[in-house]
Amino acid sequence: MLTIKLTVILIVVFSLTEFVFAQQQDIGVFYQNETNCRVKQDEIWTQCKKGLMVAEGDFIETTRDATALGIQWIAPPHTHGEKIAPNQYKAVFTRPAGKRSMVSSISSILGFGRKSGHEGQYLVTRGDALSAVEKMQLPGHMATLLPGAPVTLSWCNRPARKLVITDQKGGAPVFSQDITGKRSITVTPEAMGIRSGVLYSWAVEGDKAPSGQLLLLNKESAAEIVDGLNDIGKTATNESDKILQQAAYLNFLSETYPDEISLYWRSIELLAKLGAEMGDKALVEKLSAEARDKMACKEPGY
Repeated sequence: MLTIKLTVILIVVFSLTEFVFAQQQDIGVFYQNETNCRVKQDEIWTQCKKGLMVAEGDFIETTRDATALGIQWIAPPHTHGEKIAPNQYKAVFTRPAGKRSMVSSISSILGFGRKSGHEGQYLVTRGDALSAVEKMQLPGHMATLLPGAPVTLSWCNRPARKLVITDQKGGAPVFSQDITGKRSITVTPEAMGIRSGVLYSWAVEGDKAPSGQLLLLNKESAAEIVDGLNDIGKTATNESDKILQQAAYLNFLSETYPDEISLYWRSIELLAKLGAEMGDKALVEKLSAEARDKMACKEPGY
């Protein structure tokens, strides 16, 4: 059972491949310029300056103690600079077993991104924040589902006649539905006959390969994630901040625990509730950019 006991959250979007591999993750940011300090990223040395993101695995060379540097770490003490040689440190992220208490710091970290003027990698946008559901492949190429929570499946605005859910191990169909004339359907895991801990694939009839994979979380794990979302709902000052904070929470869980959680689809659904007049547009865009990448349409039979 997952135990949700983290300490802090930053808007860090994930890169998930086949649900088992996570790319380097940004785990800190310099909030001031530093002299006699440089960071090695992808074999290139860069001066330590305000707004520079520090990724897991980066090397920091400085004549000062790393703890004295102006770095905002996302989840201390789990994220920090570990001394590996005289004047040299490595940015490390020791992932804890749990995930929930990060919600207590969501507001302040979101505020840090807004107010500091920082324009690091996690502030980069990629066009319109939200595309129509029908133009995405929801819930992504790999998704974990929550018991009782409806999930939308969409197949990139292509005409199709039947959607089929298959037990990936046994190969037997567990659910099929006529989708003639539709571009998406919304259904609960239970209605699809999905059981927790079993990996399923879904496809529209006629495609040569599955559109994606589905995995239902067990009730205990799902309850702890939902409790974290509820905690945010109780403390957020307004509806738009609540949605932004909950989306950031889901994104960060998915990035930090890629072997267990992929809930970008739920983040997208939350962000879609924000009207054009609601919320911080830049935050909406950066929270949704990587999610949309994971739901990018592919050619049938890829």
